[in-house]
Amino acid sequence: PAPLELQPAFSQYLDPEAIESDGRVRVLVGSHGLLRSPIADVSRLTYLHVRLQDGEAWRYQPPVGHDVAWLAVNDGKLHVAGAVVTRRVAVFEEGDGALEVRAEGPSEFVVGSAAKHPHPLVCGSYSVHTSEHALALGEAGIRRVASTLQAKSRADASLGGAS
Repeated sequence: PAPLELQPAFSQYLDPEAIESDGRVRVLVGSHGLLRSPIADVSRLTYLHVRLQDGEAWRYQPPVGHDVAWLAVNDGKLHVAGAVVTRRVAVFEEGDGALEVRAEGPSEFVVGSAAKHPHPLVCGSYSVHTSEHALALGEAGIRRVASTLQAKSRADASLGGAS
């Protein structure tokens, strides 16, 4: 969301066992059925990691309010929305309809859905923001970090490579 886009980045580290799963679906962000991710979600996003066996069908119904969806196949082949997807990203037409997926061979993929941004996105060289002003501030921040890291690298090199 726009009020958070220029906030400092943060990291959250979790043991794999902390990610809830029903055996074939792991909830990375958001929720799915009774499963909830421990990762803080400020953008109303659902992001799932799914494993299916050969011939297995699975249905994903995006949560209410989600109108964009995508999936990316890591392994195997999926039949979805009249297409066959292998080791690619598929972005679906806007809408809130369910995705009916069938695996051809053992398959592994991620699927995500979200509410479409209520504002146009402004793309830069390194980032995407909600306005030209926010983009300028964000990319200036990236340049500051790069300069700091380059200066540290030069200092480390002058000390014989210690870091």
